[in-house]
Amino acid sequence: FRIENDDELCGQRALAASMMTPDARKKRNEKAFIKKARLVANTIGVDGRMNHSDFDAFARHYKKHLVIYMDKGEPCYQTEVWGDERVYILWDAPKEHYHLILNVQAFLSKGDSNERFCDPCMKMVRKEYFQNHACVGLKCKACKMSFASVADLDEHTLHPRNTKCDKCNFTFHGDDCLKNHKCNKTLCTSCNKS
Repeated sequence: FRIENDDELCGQRALAASMMTPDARKKRNEKAFIKKARLVANTIGVDGRMNHSDFDAFARHYKKHLVIYMDKGEPCYQTEVWGDERVYILWDAPKEHYHLILNVQAFLSKGDSNERFCDPCMKMVRKEYFQNHACVGLKCKACKMSFASVADLDEHTLHPRNTKCDKCNFTFHGDDCLKNHKCNKTLCTSCNKS
């Protein structure tokens, strides 16, 4: 979301835009937009040009995690994680200007529709490897499958671990969890242990 302004509040405007509905952003009502940006400025105590560390006050107050990119590579700055919701910001260093990234997958994509953004590890992953990539974020402890959100992992682990693998006797969160399991063990037929 391109921030256009003639004041020093581009960071505050990007943050204000992150809290607006898609319809409100689309309308670009300048009066409402600057009012929201000034509210953000007053709340975080920065009434002028923001530096990266100023975003920490916003993250703390609004319980969000902010990630700032300079280009399509790794983030150049992140706030501490204060909540589940992430806000992605683009820092245009040559112009010393902030913009809001509404769709981080589209932003980071190199035009390759075979990639998907993994929110927990904040990386683009090829679609065929996505479910089983070595994500440092959200994995099922039973089947080791990675998930894009806490809600997806919670839905996956909703059932108690009472579905067993016939080969290794390990328990899983239902049939889908068991299907994701890559078993390479066999049980002894006499003692039923691997």
